[in-house]
Amino acid sequence: MPNRSTGDEPKHDAQRRTPSSRILAQNHAMPNMMNELVSSPRTTPFVLALVCGLMLAHDVRAQGSGEEANAKPRILILPTQSQEGVSEVVPGRVDRYLKQLLDISGQAEFYTLETLEVPVVEEKVEIPVEDARLKKADNLLWDAKELMGKGKFYKAAATFKKSMKLYESRFDVLVDFNKYIDGALGVALAYFYAGQAFEGERALKRVLSFRPDLILDKRKVPKEALEILSKLQRLQTSSALTSVRIESTPPGAEVFIDGIRAGETPFQARNMVRGVHVVRMVLDGHQSYAKSISMSGKGHVVKGKLKPLKVQKDAAPKFRSPEPLVTLLQQGKFGTRFLRIAAQVSRFYNIENIVMGYARKNKNRYEMATFIWERERNRIAELDWISLDPELSDMQVNLLNLEGQVLSGLAAFPVSRKLTGPSDIYVNIEARRRAAEQKAKEEEKRRLELQIIREAREAERAAKEREKRKILEAQRAEREARRQAKEAAAEAAKQERIRKRNAKLAVAEAAKQERLRKRNAKLAAAEAAKQERIRKRNARLEAERLEREARSTRTAAENRERDRRLAEEARRAKEDREARERYRQNEARRLKEERRRAARAGEDDEVARLAELERRAREEAARLADARRQAEQARADRARDRRAADRREEERRAERERREASRVAEATPPPASGSGALEWMNDPDNVVEPYDAAGVWYKKWWVWAGTGAVVAVIGGTLLLTGDEPAEGFRASASW
Repeated sequence: MPNRSTGDEPKHDAQRRTPSSRILAQNHAMPNMMNELVSSPRTTPFVLALVCGLMLAHDVRAQGSGEEANAKPRILILPTQSQEGVSEVVPGRVDRYLKQLLDISGQAEFYTLETLEVPVVEEKVEIPVEDARLKKADNLLWDAKELMGKGKFYKAAATFKKSMKLYESRFDVLVDFNKYIDGALGVALAYFYAGQAFEGERALKRVLSFRPDLILDKRKVPKEALEILSKLQRLQTSSALTSVRIESTPPGAEVFIDGIRAGETPFQARNMVRGVHVVRMVLDGHQSYAKSISMSGKGHVVKGKLKPLKVQKDAAPKFRSPEPLVTLLQQGKFGTRFLRIAAQVSRFYNIENIVMGYARKNKNRYEMATFIWERERNRIAELDWISLDPELSDMQVNLLNLEGQVLSGLAAFPVSRKLTGPSDIYVNIEARRRAAEQKAKEEEKRRLELQIIREAREAERAAKEREKRKILEAQRAEREARRQAKEAAAEAAKQERIRKRNAKLAVAEAAKQERLRKRNAKLAAAEAAKQERIRKRNARLEAERLEREARSTRTAAENRERDRRLAEEARRAKEDREARERYRQNEARRLKEERRRAARAGEDDEVARLAELERRAREEAARLADARRQAEQARADRARDRRAADRREEERRAERERREASRVAEATPPPASGSGALEWMNDPDNVVEPYDAAGVWYKKWWVWAGTGAVVAVIGGTLLLTGDEPAEGFRASASW
């Protein structure tokens, strides 16, 4: 076997492989018969992995058995219920003290409705069992090695090939890849021992693709095999290498190439020998993936999809709230419904027993009955009653006795005290309930009798009322007929008067409409003249606007030209200042240089002369600076005066435009608000011209006042005439 098949890969597998891989490693770790043909043994890591696995399994089993032995039963304590008249303090204190006593006993885990938690269903990963094909392949591998020892080389080669086929079918779960290499090497050596060098060379090529640095013991293999091995290794060294990229879904899986761990996906394997290789990917919680590829080109890609292992969830019972049990306990109903709900609650919360109590008041003491429900029998037992002082002074002593009863009942269900019917603790309630029901029935019967009598009286009264209403309706109908006859006659006379009056009003309205038509025609002519004046005024305003725009355009052009001239003057002034500054600096440097020369020569008069020249130069520079400031101030004053003049001109122009707009608005009358012929009556001052030479007489108040008076007199005369009933009159008028 090749020396590269060291113990690193099996040792790594023992640490990181899935549970199924650990089982296979324990079951298939077997001695390698081909160790005599290679340079280093491989069995020690396998033995260590097997021992560690057995110890781990033993610890897990011991821990599991210890947990099962120490598991305590789960007991649910329902709140104590009480009869009417029992103070709420009694059941509360009893529950609290009894719960403390039971918790101190430590014989079970006691829960109340507040501390009961919904169980969490744990997921269990299905652990695959030992693979039958791999076990059969191991047996065939042993058989082939035995045949090799007996000298049956052809039969051994055939058996080796059978084991290799079984290994190839289960590459995904084959942890010890060296077994497959043992089979391939066994085929090659069997052919060499049988004298079939050609077949042996073909089989040896397959082994070298997995283990290129294979070393054989020259003392135990044919010389021809050693020569062919050396030749094949030289050819592999001179041949080109290839690469493969391995990816998995999900990523992060361990990559084994020919049984040797290479890395994690995504992984790039380089400098691979060309030939057949087996890529295997392993990821916790997922099924392993393996693929055999033949590498002959420059690059290959292997993409594996790892399926998750099957997850088996415990069948969670259907949720059932224990609240209905409290209601049934209060009512004392321990029948089929109570047992069914208790069984459902027990399955969901994994409850072994249910402890519950009921208290009633008997004369001057409290009596309390305790019940225990057991899941195994699905039955209820009633324990001995206890009696409590009204002040609960003896509660602790009595509850100690009750605690002993409860613990005894939980340890061994008291079959002799099994509850077969209603408990006597509820007798008072039942009697009161039956009395209340009887009283309610009697009240209902009395109410029905009164209802019948009341309905009979109501029916008699309704009959009398109907008869009386019929008589009154007949009298009212007769009076209504006489009144309608009188009203019809009066209405006919009134309609005749209205017809005559409407005819007169129609003639007057026709004359009025004619007058209105003539006036509207005159108003239309006046409106046309006004619109013509408005059009001319708008044309004049438009011309003035255009003139103002032209003037503004000219002003803007003049301003731009003025700004340009100012900028040019500023530029020239800046250039003059810069030239004068340069001249001054040059003069200063020259004078400084002459002073230094004069100082070196010791000519004091020359120094004085130069100092005088320098003083004059400074005075000239100051004078020039004053002249420059005065010129700039004059330019700024001229620019400010021009801007002020422009501003005043703009204000005068705006004032003229405002006055013109105000004059036009005052001269323009508001538009008419309607088109009706009587709209002029609502605006007496909006008259352009008088109606006639006599004046607008129809707009005077006394005209309309006199007209109203005449109409009122005529209407009153018409209304007061005609035949009217003696008790009053009914009249109507329409305009």
